[in-house]
Amino acid sequence: MRRAATLIVALALAGCDAPPKNVLQGYVESDSVIVSAPQGGWVTELNVRRGQTVREGDILFSLDADAQTADRGRALAAAAQAESQAANLGKGRRTEELAAIQATISEAEAQAAFAIEELARQQALLAKGFTTRRAVQSAQASANVAKARVANARAQLATAKLGGRSDERAAADAAIASAKAVLAQADYALSQRQVRARVSGIVDDVMREQGEFAPANGAVVQILPPGALKVKFFVPE
Repeated sequence: MRRAATLIVALALAGCDAPPKNVLQGYVESDSVIVSAPQGGWVTELNVRRGQTVREGDILFSLDADAQTADRGRALAAAAQAESQAANLGKGRRTEELAAIQATISEAEAQAAFAIEELARQQALLAKGFTTRRAVQSAQASANVAKARVANARAQLATAKLGGRSDERAAADAAIASAKAVLAQADYALSQRQVRARVSGIVDDVMREQGEFAPANGAVVQILPPGALKVKFFVPE
């Protein structure tokens, strides 16, 4: 921000009644740095006063951070959930689930054993002429179905002992990366509630006090960096 003030410098005065001679008119110009709040909020702490010297990195003022703290908490929980889901994909089913599948296998094996015995009985009866070929074919179909159920149950058990598929793991990794990005954004928003000096200099003005509301991009502190003040004179030939 640039501001100017009229300055009259008397290099010599001839007397009280006589008009001054050798007088140069000019003005003071300053290139000051205005520090504003990136987002609106209540000023909870003011760390500087007018005339104070500050260095780059010093905390100038702080804004209320309840909303930003809550956002960070949600982002942290989401990141933890994404990591937990990814870790769960790397494991097999739980012991109880594996036991249930094993019970299904045992039941299928028992049914298959009965179907095979029935098939053998029907084949023996057919050889003696006490049954029909159709009955044997029906028993054969039942045995085949029972064997297929056993194979299917065993395949389910093998799959349950494995971790997630590659595409599921890739999706889980992407969810983790997204959650961490949101968390990083929340961390940055929270850090911006403490506004620090980006330049060294002297605090020229404080526009808002503790307890006042600073709107987004609203000026709070004005700093004069070294060499910011310049005096310009109009010198006649």
